[in-house]
Amino acid sequence: SLTEIGDSAFHSCAALTSVHLPAQTGQLPQGLFAKCGALQQVTVGESSSLYADVDGMLFSADKTELLFCPAGKKGAYSIPKSVKSVLNGAAPAASGESAFSGCAKLKSVTVPSEVTQLPVLPFEGCKALTAIEVDEDNPAYHSADGVLFNRNMTRLIQCPPAKEGAYTVPEAVKEIAADAFSKCSKLTEIYLPDTLEEIGSSAFLGCRKIETITIPNGVRCLKRSVFSTCQKLTDVFLPAQLVEIESFAFYGCSKDLTIHAPAGSYAEQYAKEHNIPFQAL
Repeated sequence: SLTEIGDSAFHSCAALTSVHLPAQTGQLPQGLFAKCGALQQVTVGESSSLYADVDGMLFSADKTELLFCPAGKKGAYSIPKSVKSVLNGAAPAASGESAFSGCAKLKSVTVPSEVTQLPVLPFEGCKALTAIEVDEDNPAYHSADGVLFNRNMTRLIQCPPAKEGAYTVPEAVKEIAADAFSKCSKLTEIYLPDTLEEIGSSAFLGCRKIETITIPNGVRCLKRSVFSTCQKLTDVFLPAQLVEIESFAFYGCSKDLTIHAPAGSYAEQYAKEHNIPFQAL
């Protein structure tokens, strides 16, 4: 009987909808189901010492670790209460990817109180996701308006990619994580609080509908690619306290982009060095 599956054995099997793994199957290689966009369920023989399945999802044998969500999984999904962690880079997910990476048909995910470990960007590539909900008793995470935060809401971890319209970041937030709003292409406006101090790299990459944004006084650096490919971004208001703008911060933005900031500020110097129109506040 089958005990080993080679690397990339199912790679790009685009029409594959289900896979059953015999109980004797050994350690699965990373990226085993890469580009299997129609895959909706993975099942495992009941006596497996390594894996288990619930509702077509792959778990560790004791069901405390969620390892892999098939890319074709649809609709709403609630993580079982037995789960304590959702792993990043655990086989058969690709190296560096979350168990949910690329699940393009998921609409919502509910995180129970028992899950205290999520990957850095838990739902990357889940382009239909409109809400991330967290049990109110979870000691590590919190959700508000479908957006994922740490427990005390000082750090915004991820906005679901399919969230629409205008969004106001809550006042308690001090940090927006890297890629937190990445490819939120349906958001039209984003309002940032005065409490904000740090914005991670690529935080707003691909927010194609936002036209203007105001950076609060507490932010001193705009990280790499922070507004890259925000194609309609025409007006950015920057504070006098800003002292650094990293590479590709405004790559692929509107050709009509104007930087607004106090005269004599670092932002004015940056605008002149990069041939971006500047308007003194």
